[in-house]
Amino acid sequence: MKTRLLLASVLAVGLAAGSACAVMPTSPVVIDPAELASGSAFCVDEVNRLRARVGLEALVLNDTVQTFTSEAARVDGLAHVAHKYFLETNGGNGMSLAQNEIPWWSLQRYGNIRAIIRQGLELQWAEGETGPHYINMVGPYTQLACGISVSNGEVTVTQDFR
Repeated sequence: MKTRLLLASVLAVGLAAGSACAVMPTSPVVIDPAELASGSAFCVDEVNRLRARVGLEALVLNDTVQTFTSEAARVDGLAHVAHKYFLETNGGNGMSLAQNEIPWWSLQRYGNIRAIIRQGLELQWAEGETGPHYINMVGPYTQLACGISVSNGEVTVTQDFR
C-alpha cells in the first residue's frame, strides 16, 4: 500500500512540477542557512495548520528525521528525481514512514521559499481524500520534519512523516 502511495505521489509531484517550470535566473542564488531553518519550521507549521482544518492534532518536529529529510531534499533537488533518496535508503532505514515532496520549483517564479511551501502544500492538500499527498498529511503520524534545498535557483522541499 505504501509503495503504491509513494509511486502515485511521484507521478503527481512530477506533473505538478512540470506545470511550475520557469526560466532559471542567470545569477547564483545564495540562501542564508537561517532562512532554510526558518522555512523548515514554517513547513511544519503549515502542515499542522492544514491538519487542524480536519480536526487532527499537530505533528511534532523530529530532529533526527530533520537530518534525513534535509539530505533527501538536497539529493532529490540535484538529481531532479522525486523521492530518489527516500527510495534508495528505504526511508532512511525506516526513519521516515512516508514522504511528500515539492520538487525543484523556481525561486525566481515564486519569489521566496515560504511562498513555494505555502503553494506547494496547498496543491498537495487540494488532492483531497484520495490524493497520496493528502493521505500522507492526514495519516496516523505523530512526527514530521521538512527539508529544503536550493540549487541553481530551484527549491526542493521534502516532508518526511513518522
